[in-house]
Amino acid sequence: MNPIIIGVAAILILAGAIGGGLMVSGVLDGPDVSAEEALSSMESRDKKTEAPDDVIEPLYHEMARPLLTNVKGSRKMMQAKIALMTRDPDIVTLAIKHEYAIRAGVLELLGELTEEETISPTFRADLSIALRDSVNRTLEDVTGNGGVDEVLFTELVVQ
Repeated sequence: MNPIIIGVAAILILAGAIGGGLMVSGVLDGPDVSAEEALSSMESRDKKTEAPDDVIEPLYHEMARPLLTNVKGSRKMMQAKIALMTRDPDIVTLAIKHEYAIRAGVLELLGELTEEETISPTFRADLSIALRDSVNRTLEDVTGNGGVDEVLFTELVVQ
């Protein structure tokens, strides 16, 4: 027989014997715990990792097409793709239903931006807030119900 195969077999037998000896001697056993204590421990661990009942997971809706507009008083163009974040599934439905009105309001706001505004260090954050307010105004005007928590940029290019 090949000496390598014999060596590997010997190592496996030795490892099995050591592991079996440790298991029989109780070294690998954990502390003795009753079934009730183990179940209680698992339940308390699960409660710590679960989100509180009053926290609602956010929902997202990305606008289907990019928004493209000129930068005011400049030869530059701006293209943005945005996603709306809310915690109300009805708002997602309304945003999808009234996407054309939302797009029109967003494009109007984007078309008023100057090149100076686009180079500001807080441009993205400020624009996100302004877009959120615009989207909520549009939804309130059209449906009587706003509720977008944030507008997120999935793409934003100014060139």
